Amino acid sequence: ATQGTPTSFTHNTWLSEDHKTLFTTDENANSYLAAYDISDPQNIQEISRFQTSPGSNSIVHNTHILNGYPITSWYTQGVVITDVSRPDNPIEVGKYDTYPQGAGNTFNGCWGVYPFLPSGTIVASDIDNGLFVLTPTYVRGAYLEGIVTDSVTGFTLAGATVQVLNRNITKTTNIIGQYKTGSATADTVQLQVSKAGYITKIISGIILANGVLTTVDVQLAPVATVSVEGIVVDSATGNPVANASVLFHNTDFNILVNTDQSGHFTVSSIVDGTYDITIGSWGHQTYCASVLTSQSPFNISLPEGYQDDFSFDYGWTVLSSSLNVWQRGEPNGTYDNANNQVNPEYDATGDCGELCYVTDNTPGGTYSSHDVDNGYTHLYSPVFDLTNYVNPVISYARWFVNIGGTGTPNDTLKIRLTNGIDTVTLSAVNVNSPGQGVWYNETKTVSNYLTPTANMKIIVEAEDYQPGHVMEGGFDNFRVTGNILLSTQNVSNQPFNLNVYPNPSNGKCAVDLPEGLKNGGQLVITDAMGRNVISKSVTNREAGGKIQLELNAGIYDVTVSDETGQRWHTRAIVQ
Repeated sequence: ATQGTPTSFTHNTWLSEDHKTLFTTDENANSYLAAYDISDPQNIQEISRFQTSPGSNSIVHNTHILNGYPITSWYTQGVVITDVSRPDNPIEVGKYDTYPQGAGNTFNGCWGVYPFLPSGTIVASDIDNGLFVLTPTYVRGAYLEGIVTDSVTGFTLAGATVQVLNRNITKTTNIIGQYKTGSATADTVQLQVSKAGYITKIISGIILANGVLTTVDVQLAPVATVSVEGIVVDSATGNPVANASVLFHNTDFNILVNTDQSGHFTVSSIVDGTYDITIGSWGHQTYCASVLTSQSPFNISLPEGYQDDFSFDYGWTVLSSSLNVWQRGEPNGTYDNANNQVNPEYDATGDCGELCYVTDNTPGGTYSSHDVDNGYTHLYSPVFDLTNYVNPVISYARWFVNIGGTGTPNDTLKIRLTNGIDTVTLSAVNVNSPGQGVWYNETKTVSNYLTPTANMKIIVEAEDYQPGHVMEGGFDNFRVTGNILLSTQNVSNQPFNLNVYPNPSNGKCAVDLPEGLKNGGQLVITDAMGRNVISKSVTNREAGGKIQLELNAGIYDVTVSDETGQRWHTRAIVQ
């Protein structure tokens, strides 16, 4: 049978004395001492992962098992002893740092450890500091385990935070609500259990004893929730935007809903508080803001146009020959041996959210573990229609790194555009291009490359050529800008019946006021973002005449209304 290990670089394995559990070490940054139940070789189950210093990115090397204790060498951390008498809950019970010069993911420090001498002495070899001879005192862990449930429903709660307050221990409940932890020494401790949407609970007087399992199950009471709702409309027409994605997000919650056919959305149960709200729809610009649930209902206008910062999945597709492909997500940064960024740590700035597309976003491993290898991965956008744009411009942010291997790196990242008939290259990025290892913004005028049609697609091609090198790509904040020839329907779905001339204009134009205007009225001009540019009363003397206007470049809705509710409107284009 075969089994993958946490960071896919198995260096060493060792069996428990009863041969039912196998322990593994991956010689990678941010690696683990992992345990697997192999009692049935055809159904191997991972049962635990252990790190001596979580967050340090340190590298585990070798482990040996003696009487239910893994004795393990960690490069920059030294010799570590864990108790695995309960292999699904490893407890660190001893440590000696042979490398006080530092920590991290370097290959310095403790290279090997040997615990099998008749005397019980441990010998450890440190690459930098020589041979260490250690006398251990083996103790069993003081185990603390339990299940966290909802006090009302009785359902188990995954993702609850469990803290042993006077021991600086923090664990998270698993998918079935379990937590497993412990300590090297006996003590009386306080337990704090918390989860978003629940009232935090503190339990005092818990007695921990070496070699003893203490079980503490915890019930959490849910906090009160509220209902929020809103409507999403097109800012130019006022028409509802159906099936728009609406995300409420904060450090505790991610709640995603969609608008119905009337543009309406409802979140029936949400913890009262502050959220970042993001709203998007393919064919509209994305909206994001910080809101309070008490501000409900939310009335949001989305300007027409195309924008994708990958807060939502609009249906980009991937075609690849490489095993390492484009993936949408919050990027997992990787660094080379000189601490230069290879895979980005963050998405591009200037958009909503923290997501983007990167080539193989799998966490863990070295900087060369998940790059594009021996082939290509191509990313295709959904179709977008540019026939209603005046001189459309495409912009985006791209990431490219090409290093290592044999000879000069020769891989490429190409951003290409098709109109359904012809395909052109907007940008061909290689090792000599500007913007290596940073998010680099590019802007392209479509008419310089091909004729806009209703069947446009952007294609992002990451390709690794022989001989092999490390190649990482990223793509974010795709936008189409330019004046939009919006629909010929106004907010009331009535045809245009107001005259503006010349139209298009160079900024100076006139509005013919309608003969039917009774007792004066109101002139309102809004831009493509739905913002009022001009709002003024129209006098009786002006009725039947005209008003001179001076506007900046853009597209405007022009509306005249009288006190009877009659409306006249049109759209003005200023180039």
